[in-house]
Amino acid sequence: MKLLILTLLVLLPLSAKKKELVWEHAVIESNLRQLDRGPMAPFDGRLDAYTATVRESIYIDAGEWLYHVTRTVTTRGTLNLRDGAKVDVAEDGKSLIIRAGNKQHTFHIEQRSKAGKHVTDPASRR
Repeated sequence: MKLLILTLLVLLPLSAKKKELVWEHAVIESNLRQLDRGPMAPFDGRLDAYTATVRESIYIDAGEWLYHVTRTVTTRGTLNLRDGAKVDVAEDGKSLIIRAGNKQHTFHIEQRSKAGKHVTDPASRR
């Protein structure tokens, strides 16, 4: 029992070590949003339309890498950036963290490719 506790005490600091993120400058190529029920309509003043679930899909050019990232949020929580907006990005496993202004948003990486290779729109494959 003492050996188990000693082992846990030794391994605890190793597992608590946080991976240092490497931030890179990037440009938003396109920012697409789609409601669960279909293409997103303009906000019409109804509360349910404003808080509806949205799948946000963003294509990002980060110099050496091109990313296609997605996440599901409410319309209130979408990342409202125009095409060509400059952001900072950091890859963390299968997630991409986008830093815009003083906020950070985490997205799931759908596709990552070397710059110069075309990243296809998944909707076009249907």
